[in-house]
Parts: sequence; structure tokens; C-alpha cells
Amino acid sequence: MACSSSSLSLRCVRSLSLILCVVGSLRSEFPSTEKVNCEAFNLHLIDCDCHKSTTTRGGIRVFCKNNRNVTSIPARIDGLAALKITGASIRLIDEAIQYPGLTGLYLNEDQIRFIDDFSFASLGQLVDLSLANNELSGISGNTFAGLASLQLLVLTGNRLHVIRADSFSGSNLPSLQILKLDRCSLYDIEPDSFPALSHLTILDIAYNRLQQLPPVVGGKYGLSNLTHLNLSDNRLSDVDGSFFAKVPSLTHLYLDRNNLQHVPIGSLKESLVFVSLRKNRIESLRQSGLDASLPRLKSLDLSFNSLTKLNFGELPSGDLEKILIHDNPWDCDECGNEWMFDESVVFRWNSEANVSCATPSELSGLNVYRNRNKVFANCAAAKSAIAVPLLIGMAVLVTLLTLCTVVVFKLRVRRRRQTLVNKEELDSLASSKEKLSESTLFAAPRYHTEREDEQSFL
Repeated sequence: MACSSSSLSLRCVRSLSLILCVVGSLRSEFPSTEKVNCEAFNLHLIDCDCHKSTTTRGGIRVFCKNNRNVTSIPARIDGLAALKITGASIRLIDEAIQYPGLTGLYLNEDQIRFIDDFSFASLGQLVDLSLANNELSGISGNTFAGLASLQLLVLTGNRLHVIRADSFSGSNLPSLQILKLDRCSLYDIEPDSFPALSHLTILDIAYNRLQQLPPVVGGKYGLSNLTHLNLSDNRLSDVDGSFFAKVPSLTHLYLDRNNLQHVPIGSLKESLVFVSLRKNRIESLRQSGLDASLPRLKSLDLSFNSLTKLNFGELPSGDLEKILIHDNPWDCDECGNEWMFDESVVFRWNSEANVSCATPSELSGLNVYRNRNKVFANCAAAKSAIAVPLLIGMAVLVTLLTLCTVVVFKLRVRRRRQTLVNKEELDSLASSKEKLSESTLFAAPRYHTEREDEQSFL
């Protein structure tokens, strides 16, 4: 498949394999080379194409294919920059490979069953190593010792079964950026696997038999720079939230075709941009753990799940641009779903897909977008039926509020008037008492004087 750098955009990337296709196409081909005679390298007995670089970097690139008579890696070739052998019968690598300047080694489909420890220890400049589609059954702690410059390691299609804690360590692979372990028949990953792989950005573990993930990966500091994780096509029914806590920079998460109902991604809410959960068992967005605040999330794939309704308020808040919801058993009697079929982010990406009703029975199988009026006819009637009583109720409520306001106002006026009357009466009473006191005060001395005058007269 032809790949280009433009295919890395969000809308074009559909799976992690596409990203790796881009990487693989750039590294496995031999651009800027010219074909030369292989006899100069003692390779004339096998089906090989030899190329000499025309760039300033120089180097010889050898490509040998589809010859089962090749049972070992060719002897040392001076100036060899890349070696690709496919379809051979090497089976065993039991001695150190001596190509000091080698940057790319591709040993695919060569029936390799065992690699002795330190076999690659002399390849300190190796950048790409592919051992895809062989028969490896295990990786020891020193299988990849000495590969200080390795950035891409492909083990696709082997029979590893178990990832040991020391199989891939930063002490042996300090520069590793991309690790492909898809289709390796894995059923277990030991805790603290992938220790100190501080530069790892892409990890592909798709198409295996994993039923659970280890609670801790990456050792003490986790996989702090991992941005792309592909766990699709496994048998996961639950994921421990502590696993995601160890990959804090994750932007792209692929969990397609598992048995998940809940994905505890709370620790990733500040980093996630793309999440794909197609063909799982998700019944509710709220219960799935995906209704959190995900401010950077742009794409969410929920197709082929068990969703029957999707409330607007359950959508992850943030910058969501794309959401796929087709092939779910939608309840078309649930009027809360009607918003999805307006001009929204949901409508824009699903209007041509298989968004069909599962219930009620009379609408089962109808494509929602093609039968929009029929599907939501009951919702319109229901809205009308609700609208009239609602308006009447609102009118009654307004009337009651008005009456209550008037009554309260009248009571307040009456109380104020009564207060004024009482105040006037009190003022009048106080004035009368004052006058009476003054009258009594002046009357007493006059009475005393008259008595004295009368006595004086007698």
C-alpha cells in the first residue's frame, strides 16, 4: 500500500498500521540507489539484488528474496548499509552479526526460531530491525543487547506468547521509538514490562489474545513519551485505570474489537486526541467512562457497539470534530436521540452510514437519515401533545402568581394604613396627657392661695 506523509493527518489515519506503513515505506525501500553486480560481494549463488547508494552517505544495500536454500546470513560485506532477506530458511542466529556500519536489517519470513543472546551486540549503528513473520517463541533479556541506536523494532507475526519484564528494556534499547508486537499470539504481559523505554512513542500490540493488561508498565517512570497505543483485536473485557496512568502523553488510543464496556481514561483527559472503540460492548457513554472533560479530543469512534441512545450532555466536552455512531441498535422511540440527526458533528460523519433503528418493532431496520420524517413522527406528535397542557399550566401559574402579588400588595397597604392610624392615636393620646399634666400643675397653687385668703379674712 502506498503511503505518504499527508496520510498522517487525523482524518486519514484509521489505524496505527497506517502510521507504521509510512515509516516502513521510507525505511525498507532503497531510494537513491543503482543496481550493481552482486558477484563482487560473493552473493552470486543466491537470488539477490544489490544496490549501491548514489547519495553522499554511500553504502551498499542488498535485497535477497524467496530462496529457501539460504540458511544463514551472508558473511561480512564491507560498506554494507542495509540488508534485507525474505523467504529464506535461516532458522537460527547463533553467532554475532558483524556489519559495523549497518543501519537497516530486515529478516522477514525466514523461519527464524531462535536468536542467541548478544547476536546483535556489534550493530551499534543499527536503526531499523525487522524480524517479522518468523517463528520466534521468546525474547530474553539480552536478545537485543547492544542496539544503542535502534529506533524501529518489528516482531510482527511471531509466537512470543508472553512478554517478560526484561524482554525490552531501556538499558539495551535506549533509543527505541517504535515497537511492533502485533500478531504475536500474546496472552500475557508481565508487570513492569518495557522498563526505561523513555523514547518509545508507538507501541502496537494488536491482534493478540490478551484478556487483561498489567497495572504497571514502563518501570518507575512509565512510558512517559508514548503517544500511540494499539490494543485492537484482543480479548480485553476490562482495563485497570492504573495502566493508563503510566502513559500520560498518550494521544491516540485504539481498542477496536475487544469486549469492553468501560474504559477508565480519566488520567488521559488532558492528552487524548483520537479514541477508537469500534466493535466493543459499550451500552452507555456515561457508563463507559468517556463522558468526561476531554478538551483535546477530536475523533471518537463508537460504531458497532450496543448504544441505544446518546444524550447531548454525555458527549465529551472539548473540541470534538468527528464521532462515528453507525451500526448500533438505536432506540428510535427515544426522542432524546433526535438531536443527533440535525446539522451537528454527529450528522456530518454518519449521514451516509448504516444508522438504523432497532426499536420499536415497527421502525426496526429503517435507516434513520433516509426515513427521518417517519422515524421521528411520534416525537413531533409527542411534542404537540405536551405543548398544549404545558402552555395551559404556564398560564394558570402566571395567573396565580399575579393574584398572589395583588393580595400581598393589598395586605401591605392595609397594614401600613393601620400603622399610620395607630400612630396618630398614640400621638393624640400623648398630647392629651401632656395638656392634663399642665392643667394640674397650675391649678394646685391657685387653690392654696384662696384658702389662705379666706382664713386671713376670718
